[in-house]
Amino acid sequence: MWQVDDREIVPASYLRAQLHGGGMVAGAFDEGRMVGFLVGFLARHARHEPVGLHSHLLGVLPEYRRSGLGRSLKWFQRRWSLQQGLPWITWTFDPLQAHNARLNLEHLGAEGEAYHADFYGTLGGVLFGSLATDRLVARWELEAPRVLRLAGGAAPEPEPRHEAPPVALARTPDDAPAEPILSLQADVVRVAVPTAFAPLLYQDPGRAAAWRSAVRETMGAYMERGYGARRFHDGAYWLERSH
Repeated sequence: MWQVDDREIVPASYLRAQLHGGGMVAGAFDEGRMVGFLVGFLARHARHEPVGLHSHLLGVLPEYRRSGLGRSLKWFQRRWSLQQGLPWITWTFDPLQAHNARLNLEHLGAEGEAYHADFYGTLGGVLFGSLATDRLVARWELEAPRVLRLAGGAAPEPEPRHEAPPVALARTPDDAPAEPILSLQADVVRVAVPTAFAPLLYQDPGRAAAWRSAVRETMGAYMERGYGARRFHDGAYWLERSH
């Protein structure tokens, strides 16, 4: 599904053990055919926090993408987790994938809490090639007020009408990254990502690598200073400083 090297395929025996150990293995079916799936395991990221779920894999067949199935799977995962007494879910995603960023931050109400450079190492295959696998860690507090509102069917919040925050990383007219600005002191800063990242991997790998480097430098610097990715509007993360 992700077209990675064979060494990255998860064996069925591992999934069986994961399910036996209290993790989550679930599928979405259309007339008996599996068209999507979820895999997650029990996790604790801080010593004294309650156990939650780390969602490791979510996949949807190509012909079912952009249908809302991925979003439905995440809401199902939330309901399942709450039934098990798990208050939060984490997962990682590529910060350069704007569609995923908007889904995670705007439609689900998760927040990006940490940036990791080359998190998985080289995955290879058609989709990833040799590009570094930088990841943003999303944390979904399942009963946070914003999440409860979205779970009830409310639309994502519109972009705030007040003056837009300053730009820490801009997108040039030819969809390349501008020079990062790392010295901003505003409570909220914006970090742009490419309009469509996936085509760059095939058509312009040099530009894809430039985006990876620029976003890593910018988000890494601000998140180390206590900023978190709270929103995603108009192709850019809105990083907010924690108080």
